[in-house]
Amino acid sequence: MYNFNQAVNYIIISLINLVLVILGEVLCAGKKWLADDKVKLVEIA
Repeated sequence: MYNFNQAVNYIIISLINLVLVILGEVLCAGKKWLADDKVKLVEIA
């Protein structure tokens, strides 16, 4: 039973890390996209 709990904790931690990494990637991509968008708007104006 102890090993099972350890496995569950490990899976939860791994999932949290994965979500954090994905969020980080999305935020970075979003910032880059916004920056590119601003550049395009400036070029149009």
